[in-house]
Amino acid sequence: MIPNDQVKEGIVTYLRANASLTALLPDGVQGVREQYWRGQDFKYPNVRVQLETQFDATPETNCTPTIQTWTVYVFSEKHSSQEADTIAGLIVNYLRGSTFTVKTVKFSNVKVLESIPAVPEDERTWRAQLRCQSIIYEV
Repeated sequence: MIPNDQVKEGIVTYLRANASLTALLPDGVQGVREQYWRGQDFKYPNVRVQLETQFDATPETNCTPTIQTWTVYVFSEKHSSQEADTIAGLIVNYLRGSTFTVKTVKFSNVKVLESIPAVPEDERTWRAQLRCQSIIYEV
């Protein structure tokens, strides 16, 4: 297995490298963070990454490659869900089919498993959701 912190850093770093995405976020590259980041100074819209399951692609060898699933959330405080859905669509186009390496982790052939339209997160916030999966390797 590949350590979760390295996997999460790879996804966040790759999303932060998308200038079209970060241009839409008032906090720029800092607008993309892990889902449970505990900071208090941030603006909407923003993007959050949450890891899901990682499992061996070849269980008999107990090493890489592994398969990693994760979720990208897009949060917006606009009156309409359009902003969250627009940003989520941009991320879908950026991630789908991509292969990238960050430090020692290579992500191969990213799949967007689900694109869930924005729903109310609370009385002022919309949340769009993308569930993704990739084969990952240590390099």
